[in-house]
Amino acid sequence: MLWERILLGVWILITLVLAKSYEGNLMSLLAVRHVPQPFQSLREVLDDPSIIMIWEEGGSNTQLIIGRGTAKGKKKKVKKRPT
Repeated sequence: MLWERILLGVWILITLVLAKSYEGNLMSLLAVRHVPQPFQSLREVLDDPSIIMIWEEGGSNTQLIIGRGTAKGKKKKVKKRPT
């Protein structure tokens, strides 16, 4: 009779662990929304015509991008906004 109680206790423990594991996985799956990322590289951002970028002339970001050769003449002069 003792082995039956031990076997029942082990079975209940394993069932509890599996149920809690499933519950946690299901909760995390339903709680986090998948947000698609439209751009995978800087090149895709630069080539997208719907994006308007304003770069400070001579700024560190401009020098970084142009220095790597990714902009390739896609800079445009931007008129200053009236204040």
